[in-house]
Amino acid sequence: MLSDNHLCRRELQSAFFGEERESTGTVLRWLKGKQTVSESTVENTCKIPRIRDHNLEVFQSPVFQLLDKNLRKTELLSLINKYQISTNIGYTWSFTSTEKFPIDNDCSYLIYAIEDSDALFQLGGVHGFMGIIMLTRLAEFNNESTKHCLFMRDAYRAFPAFCRNRYFKKRWKDFLMLLLDIQNHVYTTSQIIGPNIEIIKKQIFAKHHPTIRHKWPRSPIDYRFMEPEKPYVTASLPALSMTSKTTLFKHEKRLF
Repeated sequence: MLSDNHLCRRELQSAFFGEERESTGTVLRWLKGKQTVSESTVENTCKIPRIRDHNLEVFQSPVFQLLDKNLRKTELLSLINKYQISTNIGYTWSFTSTEKFPIDNDCSYLIYAIEDSDALFQLGGVHGFMGIIMLTRLAEFNNESTKHCLFMRDAYRAFPAFCRNRYFKKRWKDFLMLLLDIQNHVYTTSQIIGPNIEIIKKQIFAKHHPTIRHKWPRSPIDYRFMEPEKPYVTASLPALSMTSKTTLFKHEKRLF
């Protein structure tokens, strides 16, 4: 709120509690990180509509609902219906570009294959990540372990682009923990895939991190597009000689 509206602490205090001195110290606790600014506080307490409306979009982002471990299937289906539209060739993903959550002009295309998580990864940003998480959670609810693993892989690919948004960048570690929790909801996925934290961090804080294919560099050898490094690791099967349970357990612990 401070940075978006170019306010000082006193102006922010006035926007919520009027011109009189705010004796409870609420704003100061916000700034020190000792108290959370809730959506209801912004919606019901802020006295300046410009500030209130300009910041509610962050609070109301569906990404928080999608990453909630207590998400219900009915809630998920409602969100999916919100971001899919019917066309003459079937349903397609449709996201709205906003000031806080823009869509790159190079990526503002319709995704006609609903389960095309690679196309959602290339869409990038908050929207591409959200679409993949919807597919991942749906696979979880439908007990489709293979799909869950594949979508989870692309969720990790899309995660750095999501975290590059300035509203989420400083809390990327917290979001990663939520993503790990979703991964562990399905046993097969939890044993096969995991995040490469070093690459995730590097991609979040890189000067440029293009997700759409035609912006990737080309190989000097065969001139093919070079995809960004994979921000996840997959388990490899032990050698055939590694047959004891103890050896397999140690191998698994080393990977994860």
